[in-house]
Amino acid sequence: MPRYREPYTLYPRRLNKSGIVVWYYRVYVNEGHRISRSTGKTSKTLARLYCDQLLREGKLIPQKILTLQDWAEERNWFVWDKCEYIRGKLARSPAERPAISRRYADRCRKELLRWILPYHGTLPIEKITPTDCEKLLFSWKNAGLSSKSINNIASTYRTILNEAERLGIISSNPWKKVSPFKPEKKSKGILTLEEAKGSVLYFV
Repeated sequence: MPRYREPYTLYPRRLNKSGIVVWYYRVYVNEGHRISRSTGKTSKTLARLYCDQLLREGKLIPQKILTLQDWAEERNWFVWDKCEYIRGKLARSPAERPAISRRYADRCRKELLRWILPYHGTLPIEKITPTDCEKLLFSWKNAGLSSKSINNIASTYRTILNEAERLGIISSNPWKKVSPFKPEKKSKGILTLEEAKGSVLYFV
């Protein structure tokens, strides 16, 4: 006799250092793949009521697996006058000292279109792993980018997935487990023998 499987399972997750616990639900979709979603509830009872309501409405399982490309388009990432993330940052910072500049947003947008979406755009956002991010990091290195440029692009990607985590779209940002490269040190240069002799004569 086959074992009965509950339509969903609940589990708690502590949000960063705030100490607040939010309940998530996990559900199976096609081919045995599991996805997780935040209920936004801090009580298990309320979380169960929320999931039961979704189940009755046929909305417990998302109709579409969200890809990184979908997430980028849905949130208009780094488009100055459309991006919800930028709007939120600007609204929460003083007008005389905005948290984000137009120049920064434009740079991140270019990095997203050139170095992130062509590589990971088709990946389901929930299935992106630290290994995926690590491989991407080294693919940028192999493309000849400097460590500073690579770290900037990784920071852009990290910001995008941090927001997905904050909103409960994913349970954890895989970039948290990927270390950045150390920036290259600028060489000071070594004086030639003739330059050294000239320096000695000058100071004498």
